[in-house]
This record gives sequence, C-alpha cells and structure tokens, in this order.
Amino acid sequence: MTRSLRQTVRKFFQGIRLGQRPAGHRFRGLRCEPLESRNLLAVVTLPSLPALGFDNSLDNRIEITPTGPNSFDVNIDNGALVQSVIDFSGTPTQIVVNAGDGNDELILHVPALIGDFPSGGVIFNGQAGNDTLNLIGSGNTARYVPSATAGDGTLDIDTFSGAISFTGLEPVNISGMAWVTVTSPLLNDNLVVQNVVVGAQDAIQVRDAANSFEAVNLWNNTVVEIDATLLGGDGNDTITVQGANNAHGNANLFISTGAGGDSVSITGGVTLTGDFRVQSATIAIDGPLAIGTDVRLDAAGAVTQSQPITASGLELLGTGPVTLDLATNDVNTLAAALTGALSYRDTDDLIIGTVGTTSGISAPQVTLNTGGALTQTQAITAGGVELLGTGPVTLSLATNDVNTLATSLGGTLSYTDADDLTIGTVGTTSGITATQVTLNTGGALTQ
Repeated sequence: MTRSLRQTVRKFFQGIRLGQRPAGHRFRGLRCEPLESRNLLAVVTLPSLPALGFDNSLDNRIEITPTGPNSFDVNIDNGALVQSVIDFSGTPTQIVVNAGDGNDELILHVPALIGDFPSGGVIFNGQAGNDTLNLIGSGNTARYVPSATAGDGTLDIDTFSGAISFTGLEPVNISGMAWVTVTSPLLNDNLVVQNVVVGAQDAIQVRDAANSFEAVNLWNNTVVEIDATLLGGDGNDTITVQGANNAHGNANLFISTGAGGDSVSITGGVTLTGDFRVQSATIAIDGPLAIGTDVRLDAAGAVTQSQPITASGLELLGTGPVTLDLATNDVNTLAAALTGALSYRDTDDLIIGTVGTTSGISAPQVTLNTGGALTQTQAITAGGVELLGTGPVTLSLATNDVNTLATSLGGTLSYTDADDLTIGTVGTTSGITATQVTLNTGGALTQ
C-alpha cells in the first residue's frame, strides 16, 4: 500500500533529537532547530535544499512564498500537513519539487526583488498525473520558454534567465506580472489565443494548434506579449485570436510574427483596458475590438475587417493597403504612416492627431468617411484625399500637403494646403460637393 505523505514526513522525523542525523540519511549541514509558536516542520540550513518529494498518489498542493532574502514559507495541502520556513545560508540555493503521482499543483510566488529568489532556481518535475505550475508575480517581467517536448520548458524572471524549469506539466498559469512574453520553440508557428476558465478565474490561453508545446494561461498581467520570432526563429507564422474578451484582467495584448508569409486573424472578440498591438504580414479583424486606449496595426500587406474597432486611438503602420470601412468603427484619434492606400470610416467625430509614435497621416491615397466632425491637430500628407460623410470637415493646418482633393459631404468643408492643390478625382469621388467650401492654398489651385 502506498504510504501517505503525512505518514512519510512523520516517520522521517519521529524520534529525532536536535542535532541528530536521521538514520540512513546523509544530509550535509542539515540542522533541525526549535520553532516558535508556528506549525512548522524545520529550519534547514545547507548549500542545496533537498528535493521535496511527493511519492504518493494524492493530489498535492505545494505553495512556496518568499518571506525575505533566502527565506520561504512552504505550505503543503493548505496547511493540513505542514507549513515550513526554509532559511538558505549557502550558495547556490535551489528548490526541486518532484510531484510523483496524482494531479499536483505548485503555487510559486515570485518576490518583487529577484535577489530574494533562490540563486539556483526552482525545478518542478510534474511526473505522473496532470500537474500545474501556478506562477504569481509581484510586478515582475517574465518570459515563457516552452520546449518542443510538450510539458517541458523554462521561465525567465526579470534578469534571471532560467529561473524556473519544469517537466511534465499540463499547463502553466501566469498572473501578476508587469510584462509576460510568450515564445514558441517552432519555426513555422500556428498559434491560438482563446478564452479559458481556470478554476473560477477567467484567463486567455496561448497554445500551439497541434499541441506541440505546453499551453500557458494568463490573467491579471499588465502586458501580455506573444512573439513568434524569439525562440524558434522567424518562419511563416499564423496566429488566430479566437477570443480574449472574458474577464481575464490582462490590460495590454501585443502580438508579433516578424517577417515572412505571416498572418494574424482575429476571429473572436478582444476586450482590453489598455493597448492592442498587432504586427504581421496581413491582419484580418473578424472579431470586434473593444480597446480602452490605443490600437496599433502594423502590416506588410493588407489590413481588412468584418467587425468594428472601438478605441481611443488608432495607429496604422506598414505597407497596407488598409481598408477599415465599417460604419460602426468608433475611434477618437487616427494616425497613419503607410506606403499603401488608406480607407477608414468612423461612426462619429474623428481627429487626425498623434497616436503612439505616429503623428498625422502619410499615405499615397487617403479616404476618410465620418458620421460627425472631422478635425485635425496633425497634418495630412498624401497624393490624393477623398472626404466622405456628414462633416463638418475642418482641416485647416498650413502644413497639409495633398496633391488632389475630392469630397462628397453633407456638411461644410474647410481645407488648407501648403502648396499647389488640384480639385479632381480620388477613389470613386470627383470634384467637391459640400454645403459650404473654404479652400486656402499656398500655391496654385486648379481643377
């Protein structure tokens, strides 16, 4: 019959006097000391902490919490078995947890100061069963580095590369970080981002579509970055966002695929209190975006949509063309630096201004269609500008530089240009239609 963990620990320490070595064991430097008014097992002082072994079929819960430099509380099974304080005086120090049988969970609290983390790192061997690593940060940075062997990988914490290593897990949970970077060991990635529930906690999960490496669940992090280029190389990558609109609590979500024949498809809703940034060859927005601050779309190819964007600011970068023509888009400020055409429609007022690191609009051809006032705090530079919608349109900066202008407006138009301007055809619109027109040019005005 398998001996329980409680029985194993009790038998090990039964009859041991202070300073006495347990029979049959050769722990160098192990010292058991009396503990004061706490349900504690021992204070251990030695260069390397022995492995915490759980060779039983029970579902164990092991929680490790830093209490200061080189000191940790170890709580097993919610205190039902033992609660230990471990004091490391030697270096390097390392914690090894062998979970044994059962569905085991290691809850690891990361200290705010990485110097308080064991200098030899933490190793969690899940072994048999469905075992979970639950990493809880204190505003740290973390990089998730899964192995091509499912269930294995490492985690970098702050400046500590390989701070945590694990084998045989299903899955890894990360919360409480200032910045989490999720990498992939594959060259040609096919990643999925989706809503999940971990216990009663909403989260987003990043996984390989073929389950080639261990999935990671993320909640209550300030920034989650998914970078398909860092580990396996910059191949032809596909990332599908099936959903990130539950109560996951991650403020910002950044996705990058690098160069190559890449694509990012947003097929489900994305809801964030912060920024949403996507860099890829092509970007398809087929799920609604509800973003608290700004959206940045950086594409070497086409950007399209079948679902609306709601955000404070929209920053458009790359080659394009960018075609965001839904009447239900609702953005306050637009900025673009494109080498291809831009077509954007908004449900109400729109300002041409600064979003992120981009100011104004630069593109070969620009079509803007608004259901309210169109104004600017930054200039437009374009070969042709087509203005549609209700207006009024007031683009009065002397630094605007457009070659050809065409409008079909239900309200007034006021436009100023730095030099020559031609009233002609842009897109599907020819000439100027508006209730009132004011044009101010620094050069010749022709038609």
